[in-house]
Amino acid sequence: MELSDRFLELAELLSLAPDTVIDGEIVVMSGGKPNIQSLLPRLQAGGPGTGSPLVTYVVFDILERDNKTLTGLPLTERLEILKAAVREGPHVVLSVPVAGRGEDYYRAAIAQGLERVMAKRRDSHYEPGLRSGALLGE
Repeated sequence: MELSDRFLELAELLSLAPDTVIDGEIVVMSGGKPNIQSLLPRLQAGGPGTGSPLVTYVVFDILERDNKTLTGLPLTERLEILKAAVREGPHVVLSVPVAGRGEDYYRAAIAQGLERVMAKRRDSHYEPGLRSGALLGE
């Protein structure tokens, strides 16, 4: 589904992430946390209405750069390429990976009222459309 007409603030991706295909999530931040309920009106409407909350695109992976497919590279390599290829802006942020004690991180995130945490093996390849053993979600 084409969403560019509903999220005009994300047009900055053209200059912040040139010649890339990236993966991420559109969120509305409320009180420092993503709020899915605030995003629903933007998804259901034909475009941003008066008073619509602004969205942020949280980038967490890169799939292609300069017409070169990167999905076969390990996550650690893709993240290094991502940091070099994509800049942050007012509505685009890079997700910050956390290595190590995943269960502790999960408990801390839930205690802060976050809905979920996604975890991937550092050596995992990008598998579009698949829920593989490399992706863990709560």
